[in-house]
Amino acid sequence: MITTAPPIPKDQAEHDRWQHTRLRRRMLYGAWERDLNERLRKQIGNVRREAWGSPDLSSNVFRSVVSQLAVLYDRWPTIGHDDGAAELTAAVEAGGLWPLMQRLQRDCLGLREMLCRVDIADDGGLTFRPVFPDLVIANSHADRPSEPVMIKEARQRTDPHTGKVAWYWDVTDITDPTAPSFKVLDQAGNDLTELYTGTANLSGEAYPYRKSNGEPFVPYAIYHASESGTLWDSYEASELVEGSLTCAVLWSMFSHSVRSASWPQRYAIGVELPSAAYTDEDGDGTGRSEIVTDPATVLMLRQSEDMAGQAMVGQWAAGADPEQLQRSIVAFERRVAAYAGLSGSDILRQSGDPRSGYAISVSRAAQREAQRRWEPMFRAGDLRLLTICAALLNRAHGSTLPESGYRIGYEGVPLSAEEKRGQRDHISAMLSLGLMDKIDAYQMLHAGISRPDALKALAGIATFDADLEALLTQDAVVTTGAPPASTGAGKAQDTALNGAQVTAAQGIVVAVAAGELPRGTGVAMLTNFFNMSPAKAEAIMGDVGKGFTVSTNE
Repeated sequence: MITTAPPIPKDQAEHDRWQHTRLRRRMLYGAWERDLNERLRKQIGNVRREAWGSPDLSSNVFRSVVSQLAVLYDRWPTIGHDDGAAELTAAVEAGGLWPLMQRLQRDCLGLREMLCRVDIADDGGLTFRPVFPDLVIANSHADRPSEPVMIKEARQRTDPHTGKVAWYWDVTDITDPTAPSFKVLDQAGNDLTELYTGTANLSGEAYPYRKSNGEPFVPYAIYHASESGTLWDSYEASELVEGSLTCAVLWSMFSHSVRSASWPQRYAIGVELPSAAYTDEDGDGTGRSEIVTDPATVLMLRQSEDMAGQAMVGQWAAGADPEQLQRSIVAFERRVAAYAGLSGSDILRQSGDPRSGYAISVSRAAQREAQRRWEPMFRAGDLRLLTICAALLNRAHGSTLPESGYRIGYEGVPLSAEEKRGQRDHISAMLSLGLMDKIDAYQMLHAGISRPDALKALAGIATFDADLEALLTQDAVVTTGAPPASTGAGKAQDTALNGAQVTAAQGIVVAVAAGELPRGTGVAMLTNFFNMSPAKAEAIMGDVGKGFTVSTNE
C-alpha cells in the first residue's frame, strides 16, 4: 500500500515521463476520477462543472482497447528446449508467472513498457513482481539501447527497527561487468544495504545475480510494446489517452443532458396556482409554492391579480437531443480507438442497433492480428525472463538448468467453427498440391509451436498410429485361427481390419485421449463395433483416459 508519495526524479525529462505514465496507470486501474474532474474544469469552467454533477466514468476507451488486445497469455504459453524444459516449466508455473503476465501485457500495452523483477522466495521457488516504469530510472546498454544495464527502482520498505514505511531506491548496476553492484539507498543517498539484505556489501565478487559462467545480469526482464530503438517509449499513442479523457467529458455531458435538458422547458407569464401549498423548510422566507401534477389531474390556473395584460403559458423545445448526441459521441469514440491501430471493421457493435456502440468491442480477427504484431516483442521479454529464472534457480539450488536456447510458443486466439473449416480446406489443398509439408501444416494448426516441436509431435502421432494399427490388426485374428463369428449388422468385418476401420478405431482412442468420450464408452465401442474381446479393447486403450491426454507440449 502506498502510504506516502514516491520520490520525484531530479531530471526534468524523467519527471515528465513519470507524470505522464502515472496518468496512464490511473486510467488503467480506475483511479482517474480526479483527472476527469480536472479536465472538466478546464473545458467548461467551475460553474457549469458544478451543474453537471458527478462525472461519468463508464467510458474509458484507452482501458477498454488495451484490455481487449492483451490476449497473448489468455492460454498459457509452452516452453521448449532441445534438452527438455519440464523442470523450468514447472518452476515458472508454480511461481504464478502466466496469470501475472495477463495483467502485465495489458499494462505494457498501455504504459508502453513494463518490467518484471524475479527473485527466489524463502521456500526456494520463483517469485515474480511487476514493476511500473514510473517508479524506475534506468540506463541502457550502449550497443543495445532497449536493454537496461542500470536500474534504480523506487520501492517502499519497512524499517525493521521502527516499523516505519518509507521509499527507498533499489539500485542494480552492471554497467561495468567487472564491478557489478546492488545497493539499497534512502532518498538522501545513504547506503542501507545491510539493514535490508543482511549483507553489507553486494558488489564485485559478492554480486548475487550471475549466470553459471559468472556473467552478471540485472534480475529484471523488461517488456516493450514496440521496438523504438530507445529504452522508453512513454508518449507513443498519447492521442488515445487524451481522446479517452475527452470521450469521458462528452459522456458526462450526455448524462447531464439526459438528466436535466432532454425535455421541453415550460413557462408561464401572469398566472398562479390557486391550490398550491407554500413550503419554507429553512424558515428563512425563501420557500416555494408546490402542487402535485399527474396525467389524470386537471391543473387549474388563474390570472395573477397584478397582471394587466393577457396571461401566457408555453414551452421551449428540449435543450438537447440525447439520440443525436449519443451518435456523435460514439463516432468520436471510434475515431479515438483508431489511434490504437484499429480500423472501422475491427470494432464491433454490441447489437444491431447502431446507437448501442456505447462500449468499444474489438473483433477476434483484430485480436489475432494484434497478437501477431506484439508476439515478437513479448517473446523477447519472455526469453530474457526465462534466462533469469534458470540462472537464479541454478545459483540457489546448484541445479544445471540450461540458461539459454529456450523456445516459447503462444497458442493464439481460437478460431470460430467457420474459420476452422476454412483453415482445414486451405491446408488440405496446399498439401495436395505439394506446396506445404506436414510440419508446416501442423504449425499452422498450432500457432506458436516451433518447427522442431512440430516435428516431434508428428513423430509421436506416427508412432501412435503404427502401434494402434498393429494392435487392431492382431486382434482381428481369433486365437483358434478361425475367423470370428458375425454378430450382426453394423459391426466391422471379422477378418483383418481394412484401412478405414483402423482409422475409425483410432478415432475412438483419440477421442478418449482428447476428453471427448469417457474411457468406458470408448472401450465399449471398440468391443462392439470391431468384435474385440474386452481384454483386447482395454489393451488397445492402454493408459488413455487414465490421466494420459493428447498434447503437443514437451
